[in-house]
Order: sequence, then C-alpha cells, then structure tokens
Amino acid sequence: MLQFLRRLVARYTGTVHRPAPRKRARRAPLNVEALGDRLLPSATPLRLAVMGDSLSASYAGQPYGAAGDLSWVQQLQNLDGKRIVLHDEAFAGATSNSLLHSEGGHAAQVPAVVDLIHHHQIDAAVLLIGANDIDQDLPLLATDPAKFVSTFVTTVVTNIETAASAVTAAGHVRLVIGNVPDVTVTPGFLSAVPAAAVPVVEQAIQLADQQIDAFAVAHHIPVVDMYGLTHILNTPVTMGGVQVTNLYAPDFFHPNTVGQGILADTVLDAFHEGYDLNVRRLRLSDQQILAEAHIAHKPGRTFFDVDPFVLANEDRHEYGFHFRDHDRDR
Repeated sequence: MLQFLRRLVARYTGTVHRPAPRKRARRAPLNVEALGDRLLPSATPLRLAVMGDSLSASYAGQPYGAAGDLSWVQQLQNLDGKRIVLHDEAFAGATSNSLLHSEGGHAAQVPAVVDLIHHHQIDAAVLLIGANDIDQDLPLLATDPAKFVSTFVTTVVTNIETAASAVTAAGHVRLVIGNVPDVTVTPGFLSAVPAAAVPVVEQAIQLADQQIDAFAVAHHIPVVDMYGLTHILNTPVTMGGVQVTNLYAPDFFHPNTVGQGILADTVLDAFHEGYDLNVRRLRLSDQQILAEAHIAHKPGRTFFDVDPFVLANEDRHEYGFHFRDHDRDR
C-alpha cells in the first residue's frame, strides 16, 4: 500500500473539512473474571473464523514482521488448542471485495466461512477489513476527491454489510465486526502522502465508520473500534507496570506485537459484551503480551482495559454512532 501511496498524490491540491470527533462517556471497567460460563463451557474450545487483511493474517515473511512481531491471530494461536481453534481466512493486501470475490489468488473469504458454518465447524466469526480499500480507490483522489470519498464509503460499507448478512444468515454464529482503522494517524501513511490529502482520506473513513456502526446497531452486532485503537498506537501505554513507548511494527503502519495483543483482547471483549460469552480463559494478560514482544516485566497477571474500544448493545445509545475521543489517561 505505501509504495503506491508514495506515487499517488503529487497532483492533489484540494482540502476538505475535517469533522471533529465527539466524546464518548466512559463506562465502568469490565470485570470479565466474574462472568459465568453461560454460552461456552470452560472445557469447550472457542472455534473462531477470521476474515480480514494483513492485520489479521500472519506476519511471518512480511516486511512488517521483520522484527519478529506477531498478529493478534498468531498470538491467540499460541494458546493451548483446547481453548481456541482458529480458521484464518485473512490475507495481506485483502480489500473488502475479497470478502465476496476471489482476489490476489485467494478464494473469497465469506463463502469459506459460510461453508464452515454449514459444517458446524465454528461458533464465532470476526470481520476486520477496509484499510486496503483506501489504496484501491486512491487514483480518484488526485482528480476527484468527492468521488474518492463516495466510492470508498459505498464500496467498503456495502461489502461489509453484505458479508455480515451472509455470515449471520448461514447459521447460528456469533459475529463481531470492526470499523475501518484511521490509517491517517500512522507515521507510515503520513510519510507517504501530501498533507492536503490526509483530511480527505480521514473524512472517507469517518463516513464509512458511521454507517458501519449504524448497521451493527440495527443488527445487534458488536463492533471493535479499530478507529479508536489506531489512535492509541501514537501514545505510550502502560501494561503490567511497564510503559511501552512504541506500538508500531518496522513499517510504522502495522501494529507491533503489543498493539496486536491489545487488539486480540478487544476482539474477545466484543464477544463478551455482545453475546455474554465467557472469554476469561482466552484473554492475553499484559505479561503474556510483553513476553511475546520480548519486553522485560515483573511477574503477575494484569489486563489492559480494552472496554472503551468495544461498541455493544448496552452502550450504543450513549454517543449516537459518532467517533470517540480516546486521548485520555489509561
């Protein structure tokens, strides 16, 4: 994506008003440990299908994995197989079109997941996609910014809604979707595009995310706030008594192991909040994430608070599907 971005926007000169984010009220921290085993007995593994792009695919062999970083799926795969079984359909470079159609030599992701549902091989599914749709539509940005925005929003929203509807119609499966990450705050993106292009891309992401959130509300599907999670990559976080100052992989675009570990727990929290699903044995503790990242830490078992990055039935009315301000102390 970034190589294409560097070639792209030399001709772009327009500007677009940048909507101001709206604040979300913070709820009390979630006590997952107190949750009863209502939907998933502790002896039963969570059987999870994953649809998405490089955020959910393996980092192995990729430039952003050169420092040994692991995706959230890889980190959960390192758990005991008695606790989780993963079917990862995500691949690097995937756009939302890949959900419904073959792309880049890969089979369409949704039909593969629907087949798993029909054969009773999964209990839950995750859909995190959209960043590469920006790359796909960028040629329009240099000549027609308004068309770039409308094309991106229409394509990504339609594909996600169609994919979610197909998965939920296939059988009893608990689905979590993510909105589109705010790639415009990543150093890799900012170094690749002219400053004037940034507000246009951000406006497109925000408009798409408003519609994705609204669709999820209407269909009672919990949302992982990828937009908000992208923003915490730019600020130090404290986990297990350790302040982590860098949450980026070597390309300064993808999250590193720590950032991805936080995403893993956010996905699990979405299943808890949306479906009251017991996920306490699956969560990655701060100490597990730090160990995977080869960061020294003291013994213990603490958990980074991911609750602000989940949009579920109980709190959707609080902020009317607007973007949340996550620049607060944690």
